[in-house]
Amino acid sequence: MSEMSRPSYQVYTIRRLAEMVESGHLDLNPDWQRGSVWTRDQRPRLIDSLDNGYPLPHITLWTRPQGRFVMVDGKQRTETIVGFVNDEFSVERGDTFSTRSATDQEAFLDLEIQALVFPSRIDEDFIVEYFERINSDSKQLSNGELINSLCLKPLVIEVNALFFDASPFQAKWSHVFGVPLRENKRMKYYEDTVPYLMSSLYGITYLTKSYPVIAGKLKETSEGHISLHKTMFLNQMDTFLGICEAIFARCPQLKPGWTKAGLPPLRQMSPIWVTILVDIVPDPTSFWTEFYSSLVNNEQIANQWALHMRKNGKPAQLYVEVEYAKTIVNGH
Repeated sequence: MSEMSRPSYQVYTIRRLAEMVESGHLDLNPDWQRGSVWTRDQRPRLIDSLDNGYPLPHITLWTRPQGRFVMVDGKQRTETIVGFVNDEFSVERGDTFSTRSATDQEAFLDLEIQALVFPSRIDEDFIVEYFERINSDSKQLSNGELINSLCLKPLVIEVNALFFDASPFQAKWSHVFGVPLRENKRMKYYEDTVPYLMSSLYGITYLTKSYPVIAGKLKETSEGHISLHKTMFLNQMDTFLGICEAIFARCPQLKPGWTKAGLPPLRQMSPIWVTILVDIVPDPTSFWTEFYSSLVNNEQIANQWALHMRKNGKPAQLYVEVEYAKTIVNGH
């Protein structure tokens, strides 16, 4: 990075930050940013810290070529500060911004926040990579939010197009599970969709929500690689949907508890998907239909299966689950 491209530290008053947000000059929600996740208790605590003179960590901004600022790091803090100025919540004993004296309001608005600002000559790919790096080694972001930080990568784009945009595949999926929704809470929808395509491309080791495991492949997978593999993946998904539809036809009582926002939890579906990726049973459709029919009619089997679902979803454990299902289907 050249000297002219390096970020610089600048100081913004709360007044200026609030004006930038209200005018739209500061974008808090670029595509790769996470949602609003701070709890009701966290917000007043931040205002209390400001009131008592505790310094806050710097925020990070990037200037788009068109001149608009983008929030890279510090969204939750900035939203909280602006929300307090707009009377969206109170602190101790019902204290809101508007109930403070004019002098106290001005003093609060004049408080300064340090910002690390990347210039417009830095391209967005670099900023997205920076965002992913500063968050991937911490627990600040969920797996889904970290996947979303790579939303410009071909594999995530393809998952969005298949599951969340109108398409023949989405219509088939919706017929079985309901319309898959992008629920913004911690972006969990990526955790229950990306692993299907990832494991289809690279094997069941990648049938996981763990961001550290899949990050490298998410970054390196090319559009051409996905395109060459797509027909196979769609055929696998047709088999998967056929299995689930057959299970629901035999055991309709299962369907209401299997889905949330059109997306069944990955951990619940992983054993079925494994038998599609790996030739373990000769006919996965009849196999899983028989197993789940036994499960809904036998409390002991249901309880044992629930214990399996509480364990990790690593490949070795998934094979154990399939073997357990085989003993039930084969009557051993």
